[in-house]
Amino acid sequence: MLTKDHHATGPTTAAFSRVLLSSGEVGETASGTFTVAAPSADDSNDNTTSGCAALDSSDQATQTKGKAYASREYTAPSLALYAEEELAYLPGAAAPLMDALASAIKSCHTLTIDGATLAFTVVPTPTVAGSDQTFSALASGRISGRYVSIDMQMVRVGDTVLTLTYGGIDDPSAVEAVADRLLVHATAKAKGVL
Repeated sequence: MLTKDHHATGPTTAAFSRVLLSSGEVGETASGTFTVAAPSADDSNDNTTSGCAALDSSDQATQTKGKAYASREYTAPSLALYAEEELAYLPGAAAPLMDALASAIKSCHTLTIDGATLAFTVVPTPTVAGSDQTFSALASGRISGRYVSIDMQMVRVGDTVLTLTYGGIDDPSAVEAVADRLLVHATAKAKGVL
């Protein structure tokens, strides 16, 4: 897929885009029908993650400091579930970003999503073969009267960070279990570019 010396120059956005999960892979892992969401031309009104500066800054850092970046969003409207996968190549910045995020999130005990305050906790991350660093956090609570759980997981392999977010109207343990399986699958699929 990539030339044998891709680690000398780093992965490309095109290479990342080729290894993102398909909607079928997400649906099979999550036991539902997912579609790839159309890319948003303007995320300036996106306030889905706020109230935790560390989380907001990590999202911006992966998109603006990366030499290569690709992401894909998946939705299952009939199940009220959502997933997003991001790959970012951050030479010299991946480890410090993960360290700063892990440290800062430990001080964020709540997260504001769509105007609702949710509990925010660090949760165990599944074992990911070949990873240098992993991190997981779970937000859960009520939004518009419905119980919502959102699991955010990050894996660092060298200078590349894979972020997987999964959640919706579901039980926290069910969300964590699916997110764990998605993370392991996404990391294995991306192994050639990590």
